[in-house]
Amino acid sequence: MLEVTEPKSVWRAYTRMSKLLAKLPPHTASLVERVMDEGVTPETQAIAKRAPQKEWERYQLLRIIGNGNPNRLADLTELAMDEIRIGLEEGNLP
Repeated sequence: MLEVTEPKSVWRAYTRMSKLLAKLPPHTASLVERVMDEGVTPETQAIAKRAPQKEWERYQLLRIIGNGNPNRLADLTELAMDEIRIGLEEGNLP
């Protein structure tokens, strides 16, 4: 897992996130930013459900958020953050 504890680590994490977001379609990139800022909320669930079909089929993150139990937002946030961490480590969102 990526450790972010010192300036060099912070810069590395920022660079990885910037590269990851640049690879994503706008709808998915926006959702990743919102999850990073706010966690999964009813609004981010609605945004995930409005994803273009091609993105919905391509990105597991959208399906996790969009199909998740709205009564378990903390758990959904944890799952979503795991997906984002994988994306950061692999350089591509699963």
